[in-house]
Amino acid sequence: MNYRVLTTGLMVLLGLQAGIRAAEGEAIAEDNALRQAGLTCYWEAKLPFQRGDSAVSAHLLDDTLYVSTRLGDLHAVDSQVGLLRWAHSVARRGRRVFKPFHLHTAQGKGAVLAAHSDGAYVYNRHSGEVLAKMSGMWPAGSAAVGNSLLLFAGSSDGHLYAVRWHDPVNGVPIRIWKVLGGGPVTSAPLLIDDVVYFASQGGTVFACTADWHKTLKWYHATEAAVVADLYADESGVYVAGLDRSLYRLDLNTGRQIWRYRLPQALRDAPITSQRTVYQHCKGCGLYAIDVDTGELLWSQADATAFVSRRADRTCVALGDDRVALLDSSTAKVQSVIPLSSKCLAAPNPDSLTFYLVTPGGRVGCFASSDVRHLRVDDILKGLTPPGEGDSTEEEEENKESGADHKTANNAEPDMDDPLRSGWDR
Repeated sequence: MNYRVLTTGLMVLLGLQAGIRAAEGEAIAEDNALRQAGLTCYWEAKLPFQRGDSAVSAHLLDDTLYVSTRLGDLHAVDSQVGLLRWAHSVARRGRRVFKPFHLHTAQGKGAVLAAHSDGAYVYNRHSGEVLAKMSGMWPAGSAAVGNSLLLFAGSSDGHLYAVRWHDPVNGVPIRIWKVLGGGPVTSAPLLIDDVVYFASQGGTVFACTADWHKTLKWYHATEAAVVADLYADESGVYVAGLDRSLYRLDLNTGRQIWRYRLPQALRDAPITSQRTVYQHCKGCGLYAIDVDTGELLWSQADATAFVSRRADRTCVALGDDRVALLDSSTAKVQSVIPLSSKCLAAPNPDSLTFYLVTPGGRVGCFASSDVRHLRVDDILKGLTPPGEGDSTEEEEENKESGADHKTANNAEPDMDDPLRSGWDR
């Protein structure tokens, strides 16, 4: 596999008073349409795709926009200023790159974990340095999540796998355990504090401790398979199922708080913003449901995805060539912004700022017109990333974990293990 690390900037600075735009090509959205909607193009840039390549997904994680491509590349862009941090060839041509996740560490969010059809990589999220490479350690089925020592990935063989991605004893990844899920695990798992949550196509959602010896905390059965990614925040775990139902479950107990039934099977992940959960239902539109009561607030038949929100305005996608601003309370359309080409949207539940990516790799950041324009010092700050070492902050204090792993690996399997997990030697 060819590993390309591209660390050059994406664009030249073209007048900070009007924002930053890519030097060539048609703008993603016309300035006049943006201005009428009370928006502005904060920056726009062009990613250096390989010839014949195209974007297939876009995800906003903290301060980084990740764009994956059809040929298996992953591009990391500073979401604040639009500068390319790095790009890697992650998967073989035509193989899938799953949604990336930032590792949980004692200092906050750390390195980026990028799973693909044949394994996973851990990269320093600022420099793109390869920190770990895993291949053939599990039959990949989903994205992977993790912390400074362990990663957790769903598989097509019906298990959730735990792998020590960085072992201080021998320096190579080690598979620690696997948990039987009752069906293929293609829904991305979640890691919150020291608990990993995952769902299977067997129709069950599990929560277990994210440690060496795994302990089942709870499980909840739905009425059909779960293929959509799970979503969680402090209000609970949200599960979109093929039984046409959106569930809100208690984080600690798995108790069903409410269930909302929709017209069709759910294949897209929900997302919450300001006490509202948004769920797309194919062929029926976007549904906004009250987090606390589980009651429908509104539905918008033409909307295909949640994009972003500020208190009074919600941005949604209308297909792949238009976005619209809605009244957050009533879903009344306030503005419709046509796009110059089909676009992918990276959802942002924390503000009205949103990001669009064209198939050819043009990327745009769009914000409320009252947001201050970029300044030279913003660009310079983007060119000077923070100190590295975000992958092994807990390495020193966890050196003894190598002994823990040996103990677990050499011990006899617990035949009463409630997770019925396979034992790996």
